[in-house]
Amino acid sequence: MITLNNHEQYGEIVELKVKQGLTNKEISEKLKIPEYRLSKLVSEAKEIGLISDEDIQKGKRNRKARERKEAQKNKVPLSEEEQKYKKACKDYLTFNFTDYKQTKKFNPVLSQKIELLSSFGTFKEIYRTILYCKANLEYASKKTYNSDVQRFSYYMAIIKNNIPKIRAKIQEQEKLEQGKNKNSESIVENLNNEIVSVPTERFDMSDLLDDF
Repeated sequence: MITLNNHEQYGEIVELKVKQGLTNKEISEKLKIPEYRLSKLVSEAKEIGLISDEDIQKGKRNRKARERKEAQKNKVPLSEEEQKYKKACKDYLTFNFTDYKQTKKFNPVLSQKIELLSSFGTFKEIYRTILYCKANLEYASKKTYNSDVQRFSYYMAIIKNNIPKIRAKIQEQEKLEQGKNKNSESIVENLNNEIVSVPTERFDMSDLLDDF
């Protein structure tokens, strides 16, 4: 049975879930109601048309935007090494996956997308991941896109999906290199020689694309 009290809670839930992009756990703690009860209220709100699947997806996007904004606030200035890797990321993608050779102009959308990637790893990790993903990026570049935003969002989703794998490999190699005075570029070369990216014909990027 839907009561007046329920209607008030529906309004609060829609505000918190869609506009503020809070998770169910955060909403549960804020409203002081059990998560199972919250799930029931969300289902009821959907049944009477107060919230839709599209609203929920919008809430997820708002949450991710909020998380990125908070992450940017807490960021420390980039080290000299990280600045070099950031430039390397931009240069590599620009020269290989944009029309820079024809226009001689850097694409502002690409710069923005690269900045967003830093929420998921260091630029050192991102650069090595880009090299690892070269074959998949080349395959993706042959697809048809409606806009630069869609194109670069797809590229970034491929890169983001592989960052954890490359991070683990870097950590493994750096452990082996402890006590040795090898520079970072030699580690990059070893990594790229050991890992070979093979393009796949199908990608399911629907969840990942929401991040970009």
